[in-house]
Amino acid sequence: GTPISNHAEGSLGAAGWQWQAFSSGDLHTFQKRFGLQQEDVARVIGKGKSWWGHVEGNLDVEYLMAVSRALPHSDASGIAVDYWLSPGFGFDVVKWVVQVQSDGHSPLVWSLSYGEGLSTVSVEYAQRLHTEFMKLGVLGVSVLVASGDSGVYAMQGTPNMFNPSFPACLPSVTAVGATQLDPKSKAEDSGTVWSGGGFALP
Repeated sequence: GTPISNHAEGSLGAAGWQWQAFSSGDLHTFQKRFGLQQEDVARVIGKGKSWWGHVEGNLDVEYLMAVSRALPHSDASGIAVDYWLSPGFGFDVVKWVVQVQSDGHSPLVWSLSYGEGLSTVSVEYAQRLHTEFMKLGVLGVSVLVASGDSGVYAMQGTPNMFNPSFPACLPSVTAVGATQLDPKSKAEDSGTVWSGGGFALP
């Protein structure tokens, strides 16, 4: 199919739900602190509010913009980063995917730092989202999803029972776990004990 984005080289995006916005002031402070060129998010998409910066939103934007400088691009400003803001406290990922599909300027890579236990959604909803993610893949868009920080139990898990993190468990996305530096080990880093497992749906 035809790529969804008209970006010539590359682009990144982060999506925020549950009132998790980012602060432009915090972004500029971060860039100044680490000697980065000051720049702003390319586009803020969606009907959410962006005046209140939160930890999750700030982390997403600050580090996406920082690491994008290591990717191939034509100037020192880095790759364009967009941010999608969901209105309200809901976590409707299907609604977000449908909007991305219809956006002719969508980033080619999206990062999602949000999730919940698979047991909190219906099978029909999970299968619908899986289908919509596959449509994005056909359009050349990749989606990276945090595997969660509650081990195999997910946020709403029951002890001694596996509860995959959703939507990281879907085979149509790339689940990304966490690593940490271990000063007692010769290895550069190791997996954390609390990172999610990224199980796939059958």
